[in-house]
Amino acid sequence: MINHRKKLYILLSIVIALIIISGFKEDEYVPPDGFIWNEELQEYYNSEILTWDLELHQYNLVEPPISRTSQIINEVVFTDYDAWMNDHRNSDSPVEKLIVKYIDTIDEYVENERKRYDASEGHEEVLMMQSDVIRNEDVLKEMGRLDLKYLPELLSYVNADRPLSTEIPFAIMYMMKSCIVSCGFANEPEFFDYNLWHEDFKKRFIEAETAVNQLDDQSQMSKSGTDIESIISEYGAFALPAICDQINSGNTTLIPCFKSALPLCYESENANGQGMSDIKAFEKDVLLLKSMYQNE
Repeated sequence: MINHRKKLYILLSIVIALIIISGFKEDEYVPPDGFIWNEELQEYYNSEILTWDLELHQYNLVEPPISRTSQIINEVVFTDYDAWMNDHRNSDSPVEKLIVKYIDTIDEYVENERKRYDASEGHEEVLMMQSDVIRNEDVLKEMGRLDLKYLPELLSYVNADRPLSTEIPFAIMYMMKSCIVSCGFANEPEFFDYNLWHEDFKKRFIEAETAVNQLDDQSQMSKSGTDIESIISEYGAFALPAICDQINSGNTTLIPCFKSALPLCYESENANGQGMSDIKAFEKDVLLLKSMYQNE
């Protein structure tokens, strides 16, 4: 028998990795390099990270490069979703509540589709491929919008013995507003090198810090021609600690850029980033992010 839930989890792993730049008309806004206009949704999106499916009318994530295709990394992986759901359905954790919601959505979808189709062996592939993945993408977005204090808990689920271990990395990318390119990534937990993925997550902070520190204080351009907007576009909240350090060291020209590097949970907050008082309000968040890669 085909493992329906597992196959559907793989399909539902295709999610948006970056925040869509919307609210601008094409003739009023000059997007960063790599961003192109989606006429159907009237918004810009990063074409290096996303592709637009004209038939399904949805974004698909460009898959990160994977260095291996058949090497089993984890002999034992999480499978007992029913027991986990029974134990965590009434959890107080916002993360676990959304995991429950995600799994319930899948179960509801499978049940509804089986009512629509003759769920014989011959129809299972059709049933899986006609998944309305956008609603599960919405649950991952909800995870990404959680307060930054839940980032450590989300990271703890990127592990072979936890549910949704291959889906939650995308929620973390939402939260950080940046793609995490890792050769450790795989769509199935058996092939997912979790240790390597976590190492690459930490490296994103180091890469962002290096890029920010190479900027000239006056021109805000590096010798290679990279500017702060390009850095934030690529690294999102991974660049926040380095930007904050630069501002605290006297480089106040970066203050207007501070808001753009805040995690997704502050997207609707009144964080104008126009003065030091605004920046100091996020010191706790900056310290948390630093603990993600400076704790060794």
